Amino acid sequence: MAGGREKVTDAHLGRLGYVYIRQSTQYQVDNNRESTLRQYDMAARLRGLGWPPDRIVTIDEDLGVSGRTGERSGFQRVMADVASGKVGAIASLEASRLSRSSSDWARLTDVCLMSGTLIVDAEGVYDPGDFNDSLVLGLKGTISAAELHFLQERMYGGLISKAQRGELRRYLPIGYEYDADGGVAKSPDERVRDAVDLLFSTFRRLGAAHQVVRYFDEHDILFPCRLRRRSRPDEVIWEPLDQEKAVSILHNPFYAGRYVFGRTQMQWVNGARRPVVMPEEKWHANIRDHHEAYVSEEEYATNQEILAQNTQQFRSDGDNERKSAPREGECLLQGIAHCGRCGCKMGVKYGYNARTKTHVPRYYCGDRRHAGPGGCRIIVAAGPIDERISEIVASRLTPEALSLTAEVHAEVMERKREVLRYWESRLETARAEEETARYRYLKADPANRFVVPALEADWNDRMRALAEAQERYDEEVAKAEAAGADEVAEFVRGITSLGDDLAEAWGDPALSNADKKRLVRCIIEDVTILRSETEYSARLQIRYTGGATEEVDVNLIAPRYVRIATPRPVIEFLERESWHHPYTTLADMLNEQGYTRACGSPFRPKNVHRIMRDYGIPSMKQHYLDAGWLTAYDMAERLGIGAAGLMHRVRRGTYRGATAVVEDRGTTLFYPDPEATDVPLPGPGDDAPGRREGDAPAPA
Repeated sequence: MAGGREKVTDAHLGRLGYVYIRQSTQYQVDNNRESTLRQYDMAARLRGLGWPPDRIVTIDEDLGVSGRTGERSGFQRVMADVASGKVGAIASLEASRLSRSSSDWARLTDVCLMSGTLIVDAEGVYDPGDFNDSLVLGLKGTISAAELHFLQERMYGGLISKAQRGELRRYLPIGYEYDADGGVAKSPDERVRDAVDLLFSTFRRLGAAHQVVRYFDEHDILFPCRLRRRSRPDEVIWEPLDQEKAVSILHNPFYAGRYVFGRTQMQWVNGARRPVVMPEEKWHANIRDHHEAYVSEEEYATNQEILAQNTQQFRSDGDNERKSAPREGECLLQGIAHCGRCGCKMGVKYGYNARTKTHVPRYYCGDRRHAGPGGCRIIVAAGPIDERISEIVASRLTPEALSLTAEVHAEVMERKREVLRYWESRLETARAEEETARYRYLKADPANRFVVPALEADWNDRMRALAEAQERYDEEVAKAEAAGADEVAEFVRGITSLGDDLAEAWGDPALSNADKKRLVRCIIEDVTILRSETEYSARLQIRYTGGATEEVDVNLIAPRYVRIATPRPVIEFLERESWHHPYTTLADMLNEQGYTRACGSPFRPKNVHRIMRDYGIPSMKQHYLDAGWLTAYDMAERLGIGAAGLMHRVRRGTYRGATAVVEDRGTTLFYPDPEATDVPLPGPGDDAPGRREGDAPAPA
């Protein structure tokens, strides 16, 4: 044991002696016990230097914590006590136990220098205030940090080298296992393989991960999951499929026969090391055809494109080329419709018509980042557009395209057969478990009264499970037989014989809305909808899959109040009298003169407001504003007072300028010149017409 007693003074002995103990990982704590015992023996080192046993404190809170970070409670406690002058010496087996970080080591030596604390290890006693000792401590700290770097580089380099050869053993995704030779092979459990195949085939048909999860849930299909436990690393349990698991499997290139390593790497992000998903060209290992695949490379690439299109319909990065998955809604252009005003993806809304008690589908653009202040707020009825798209699809369909619809319908029967195979596998598993339980019960010694009851109960449970599996299997068989292969064959013959007559096939109940949308996407890439600002029509710019484009015009359904024509005398009356009266007065005047709405009911202010808006007739307020009158806020700013103060003067009668109440809600407008005596009022063809009986109140 090294000396150093001459550097210990009474001042040091009058304070506490700390023994700092640390191991980097919990595995080292559990298995490298000799190193931990040697660190605890450093208390004897302090006793040899003169510290009494009751003045020695052992800090072992950081067992299992890396020394690379300062986020260690034990280390923080040592730093705080050293800074407060409570510690005379810090003992550690070696410098690397105190810190593997150069910055933490430098802060510790600085605090020890200011407080006069010694640093003790197995080789000697060091005083940070002594130049030579300070130099040695600096070298020890530097070597400690470099040693960690070299160790990590060597281990990680060997890891990457082994991975690049495809020999690094890792946790395999469900559906794969290591064989006797250490190679990767598909799981020998046929039920596990069928479940993975069913997941990929279902996604191939439905085109969305959440649809796959819903399909598994509707048919009560469980999915295998491998336990990640040291005691049972290869045990497989069965549980319902969730969205996260389905997306993870679909994104995993291992199922395409690739051995990959480094898809996620640790990077510095915002001052901290975080896992970052890397692009494919930066993966450490990417070995194709490494093992037997569940899907081909082409299908895997197609799945990634579909998943990317399904991630988000409206994106903040401006990527408008993404399509959403075909769903069961009515709108045929869901996911491929774009706004002709701002170019963004259009969504789908289903309004409710209270009069007809039906849902009305609409295409809408809710983008706030384009098309000027307030964003784009385009809403277009989907009915006329979908009808026109149906006509275009019918005119462009060829027998080859029609066969796609037949294939979609034929997959319904294949889907039923896949579910039937799954329940058949579950039945076989339940039958095998029941046979095992029966064999164990019959072979048991009847005299063993502690074992026989448990075996009997287990046999009863297995028989009940077998009965339930048999019952469910019979139900699925009945459903499959009810569908019948003849039904599919008849549909295929019928649809291929339709030729140009698509109306009958389009209305076939077997063709769902999602299947219709898939059929549309076979022909149309996307559609840009440009709605007319003045008329109830829209122009469709159609881009076909082959690259050709076409523009067609569609007449939209005007609102009901527009379809019912407003009498021309009412329009002329509003054009003439809107200069002098608000909506309430205009409605009263129309009713007094015997005018009624098309439905026979009298006019109300909101009806007048809507008619004037649709026909572009300015309101009384707009006439005054066009003539130069100001609002209360603008007038108050001109006078240098607040709007509330200005309105208070108007209500008390102390404001002498000209004002006019021009709206039903009491909107008050002000003439720009508060000293003017002859105030011109807006009127048709005359800048200052005389007042008439029934006109708006004369300015004050």
